[in-house]
Amino acid sequence: MPKPSDHTILIATSVHIWNDPRVFFKEARTLAARYQVEYMAVAQDRSFTRDGIAITGLEFPRNARTRLKNQVKILCRGMRNYRVIHIHDPELLWVGLVWALLGKPVVYDMHEDVMAVLGRKGPLARCLGRGLRRLERAGTHLFAAFIIAEDSYRNCFPPTRSLVAIHNYVCVDPRPVVDRAARSPVTLLYVGKCSVIRGTKDVVEAVRRVREAGTDLRLILIGSSRDPAFVDQLEDWNRTHAWLTWTGWLSLEEMVPWIRRASLGVAPLHHVPNYEHSLPTKIFDYMNWGLPYLYSDLEINRRFFSESTGGVEFPAGDVAA
Repeated sequence: MPKPSDHTILIATSVHIWNDPRVFFKEARTLAARYQVEYMAVAQDRSFTRDGIAITGLEFPRNARTRLKNQVKILCRGMRNYRVIHIHDPELLWVGLVWALLGKPVVYDMHEDVMAVLGRKGPLARCLGRGLRRLERAGTHLFAAFIIAEDSYRNCFPPTRSLVAIHNYVCVDPRPVVDRAARSPVTLLYVGKCSVIRGTKDVVEAVRRVREAGTDLRLILIGSSRDPAFVDQLEDWNRTHAWLTWTGWLSLEEMVPWIRRASLGVAPLHHVPNYEHSLPTKIFDYMNWGLPYLYSDLEINRRFFSESTGGVEFPAGDVAA
């Protein structure tokens, strides 16, 4: 690979798949319209070019060893001469701080409030979350820019000029993906990362109960999970329940045939501090695709949505509702 020039930007993520909607489609492709962009992301350890962007593939972060290996690869690449280095993961904070102390212009992109998420996972996780928060706060002073995906994340830090909000809004398409014809059987669609606190297990249990009551309800789950135990659970559901389909992670183009089979979407997030004030982008997706939707009673959902907007609320975590 030729040496980068002063006109080259490096974008790096050690855990996101290369065609992540925010990182690749919204940010990398936008920057590529004006700059030369090199991009490091998870891509089965292979390298290729897409839309004029040179992509260096990293291994899937299946364990601590591969995660550290990816981080070290990114650290070494960033030692080259780049105009800006844009990183995306909490585990790359230490890498970014090393670069910043060496005088390199670093931009950090905070996708979610990791401390709020880890705060529910026990004392060790809470300790890790507090450590990450300290690194984030150091980054707000040392990085060239500190991007936040939600305005509510400003409350996590003292006021500083480096904080910039870039919201993770959907790309609006005036043509709905689905038509308004009734579907039989009724099919519920869940799109997003799969986990307990995101309500994936609740949805599966709720559909099972509805079916036991005599209604032929189907479920499509689109999304991945970083928890190996939960991946095993998803694979077991997919194998044992004929009414459930789990596709794993899909690009938007790959989602379209599945979206067209759906009758309504569901956004079942639990009452977790990180979710209570974060924009419900999945609901915006369902609206954009032309789907009615069910949503859990988070504070921000109640502010934005009601039955008059095409949605119906239910108590978060209540599978009987």
